Amino acid sequence: MKHSLLEKEKIRKQIYLYLKKGYPREKILSILNLNKDMYYVIKMSDEDRIKRLEYQRKAREKSKIQPYFYLKQNIKQFQKKSKITDNFSLQDVLNKFGPSPKCALSGEEIDYNNTKTYNLDHIIPFSRGGTGNLDNLQLVTPRINLMKSNLSNEEFINLCKKIVENTKIT
Repeated sequence: MKHSLLEKEKIRKQIYLYLKKGYPREKILSILNLNKDMYYVIKMSDEDRIKRLEYQRKAREKSKIQPYFYLKQNIKQFQKKSKITDNFSLQDVLNKFGPSPKCALSGEEIDYNNTKTYNLDHIIPFSRGGTGNLDNLQLVTPRINLMKSNLSNEEFINLCKKIVENTKIT
């Protein structure tokens, strides 16, 4: 559904009124008959949209100049999220995984410049006493990381074998 600039401005004002009243996003979506994507497009001001596009453009430029720009960002986020005290550098990660890494469990290729192709994963899960050291980290695809959850590699592989045996795939 396309909205004119005037309609978008009107809907944007309605969204802010509902937000001020404390309505949850889902309720606003149903009242204004919007899908989630449209809600964010309309809610975001033109200035914010321009800033976001400019940031994305600069990030793309940096990734051309600095080949491992996205990997470096991903390492920083991972260290912050996992409360890692043992800080390791980009070079440390490259030394461990090499320039053309593959998923540690599935063997699928990983592209350092496409963060959707990999996750840094704890070999021994953090929740089970694993550390945040580089020695306890591996690169895996997001799908594998989601399936592995808080299992060790050995437990995950054994579970996969059980599933294959049980389903009798031919």
